[in-house]
Amino acid sequence: MSPTPDNVLVFGGAGAVGRNAAISASKHGAKVYLAMRDLQKPIPSLSKADEEKARFERVQADLSNPSSLKAAVATSKATIAFVYAITEAQDAMKSAFEALKEAGITTIILLSSFSVRPSAEEAQHYKYLPAKHAAIELQLIESGLSYVTVRPGYFNSNTLWYKDGIKSGEVKLFGTKACFDFIAPEDIGAAIGKLLTTPSPHLPMNEKNGKSVHICGPRVMSVEESLGIIGSVLGKEVRVVETGEEGFWVAFAHLPKPIAESILENTKACIPPRADFSGEFWSKAAENLSAYKEGEPMGFKEWVEAHRDEFE
Repeated sequence: MSPTPDNVLVFGGAGAVGRNAAISASKHGAKVYLAMRDLQKPIPSLSKADEEKARFERVQADLSNPSSLKAAVATSKATIAFVYAITEAQDAMKSAFEALKEAGITTIILLSSFSVRPSAEEAQHYKYLPAKHAAIELQLIESGLSYVTVRPGYFNSNTLWYKDGIKSGEVKLFGTKACFDFIAPEDIGAAIGKLLTTPSPHLPMNEKNGKSVHICGPRVMSVEESLGIIGSVLGKEVRVVETGEEGFWVAFAHLPKPIAESILENTKACIPPRADFSGEFWSKAAENLSAYKEGEPMGFKEWVEAHRDEFE
């Protein structure tokens, strides 16, 4: 069996998923290089002392600027990298994958979207966000790189959309009964960190030259219930008011219309009785999180307690 990769390259280290992927990979014995546009940018919840203890090194690189990638790979001497999806990339990240491959990367772990199902080939015909992620996955497949695309469900951090309403004690939103699986970004990162340190010849494969993994959080609940949990942790009452679609467009007026439409469609699809989290697909996705994280996932209440200051 091949040894654990000595060096890994992690993009998006300033985000919760990338940061925790780096921490997890380091714990599994890898030397981690953080590929960052701005080398001086502070990483939330990670002090300089923490970086030094974990033996992290920063290298300048930008996924949206393929010409910057060669030097980062050369410096890190990494053959495996974690990347996130840039949905606004006009070429669906084709040039980034080509540059990474040319520089010496042989395996990519890609953070994709749960909406890409059952396959990228089918999802490319969906509306906006699923189609954008599917197009990126298809470019990764065509690159010839070994890969794992990780497709996580509903991020716990999405509840921060309602931060202002939580502060005021009243949240107005469309889809109060919409149900989601609520997954901690920290757990997604932990699972990716394990994948980064899995010897590439032994990565599980079920497609052309890689594998796609859907992962779900440990508990399905409505948005209304999640807001109740947030209120209980904060020690305050949070009233939840259903607004209808008109309220949705007010709340998400800041987003480009195609993105907002995609979020709206997804929300509608998750309102019972349309939502169904009881089938084999969903249970397998929940099992995947524990399997790749190698441990029990973080509960939603536990996550809110850890991020309490972000809601206050």
